[in-house]
Amino acid sequence: MRLRYRCHRIWFSLMIVLLITGSVQASRMRVGVFAFAGAGGYYERQSAANFLTKVLVDLGRFDVIERERLELIMREQKFQRSYPVDQTTAVEAGRLAGIATAFVGQIDSLTAKRERDSDGSGYYHATANVSIRIIDVSTGQLLKVLTLSGTGIEDRRDDAHIAALQACFDAYFIGELKELFALETRISRVAGDDVYLALGQDAGVKRGQHFLVLRAEDDDDPTFDFDREFMEEIALIRVTEVSRATARARVLWASRTPRVGDYLVEEGRPKLFHTGVSWQRTGVRLSGSPYYPPVEDVSNTWILRLGYELPFRHGTGLELMFCSPVSGVDVSGLGVYGSWEIPLVPKRLTVNMQGTLGIALATQEYWGYPGTPWTIPSRGSATGGQIYLKGDAGLRCYLGWREGLRLELNATFLTGAPVREWTVRSGEGFDAQRYDVTEYVDYPKVDFGGVSLRVGAAFVF
Repeated sequence: MRLRYRCHRIWFSLMIVLLITGSVQASRMRVGVFAFAGAGGYYERQSAANFLTKVLVDLGRFDVIERERLELIMREQKFQRSYPVDQTTAVEAGRLAGIATAFVGQIDSLTAKRERDSDGSGYYHATANVSIRIIDVSTGQLLKVLTLSGTGIEDRRDDAHIAALQACFDAYFIGELKELFALETRISRVAGDDVYLALGQDAGVKRGQHFLVLRAEDDDDPTFDFDREFMEEIALIRVTEVSRATARARVLWASRTPRVGDYLVEEGRPKLFHTGVSWQRTGVRLSGSPYYPPVEDVSNTWILRLGYELPFRHGTGLELMFCSPVSGVDVSGLGVYGSWEIPLVPKRLTVNMQGTLGIALATQEYWGYPGTPWTIPSRGSATGGQIYLKGDAGLRCYLGWREGLRLELNATFLTGAPVREWTVRSGEGFDAQRYDVTEYVDYPKVDFGGVSLRVGAAFVF
């Protein structure tokens, strides 16, 4: 009995070694691109097939057989009567060609409209709609249908058609392919924050790619088959160096320490779209004038942010700032922000630091200006602008680590040069001019900023 137990232990150990050090990296998938059908002429359909082929080759994870070979098989087997290629024909021809996956494309529509510039010259604005059927040749199953669209502008109609078709095979299409044919492997070695993969350039791994680290719920059982539904996502890594057969990655965040044997699955879209709103208080100081005394007040400020983030790491985007009026003076702003996070509690809490550089725009009424009908009226609304800087530091709570709601509590510092010059715009187009009305506003100098708390929420998807 004890001998049998030891034999089982040895057998399990050998299996783990084989899984980790053995041929985890499967040979690259053989795929084929069939000739496109649908709208457009022969040149447009050939170009669309070439664009698709180039994307598959550039990804580096497919062996793309020559399209001429597929067409030869189609002719020899008299499949040409089946154009456009249907699913059954693609499967039969694909098996004869020895491919695993077939890509069957069709140009659903291809139009171009003549447009004219203001100077009288013309150009063509083309729109293309393409559908790609991805078929598993071994099972005959339709894996996915991708519907793509693109636009192109060129001087000639044919060139505009080609530009629109090329635009169909953009980053969205590449992301869909990465998600459908995600790379999978195991961790072969761990050294501190460095993780080594049993995949390299030959499998299509490139610097900058991200992989999720997964661990089975029953991680003590080495015979557990890969099933993502029963895996826990414990870390995110980013590839830093790649050789032909292996790669090294750096841990970006981890709820549990990665270890040898953990599964790795490529994360095709690590960056998520971020939209958030927050509230803070902003001090506003208005200088006096002969008719109005100085004013110091606090404005309720709302901040809207739109951008992208890498969870637990960093984010970038645009910031819109809206301050409530103080004595008739409105302040708003548009800026670019960047954020950096340091994990405190895995998958839950981080230290969040943010910085924003923007342009603030203030408005207030002017009156008494000795204007003339061909310049500006004697009263109206004047504007002034300055650059502002904003810094935040605080805590960020994740209610969903990848997608979902985030809550933020930060101390924020806002500063900028005072607005000292007030102007009003008169005229249209290139003939428009700005006139200085600083002497005719109620508050010639407007200063805003200070330190306060910022409370916000964001939704990421």
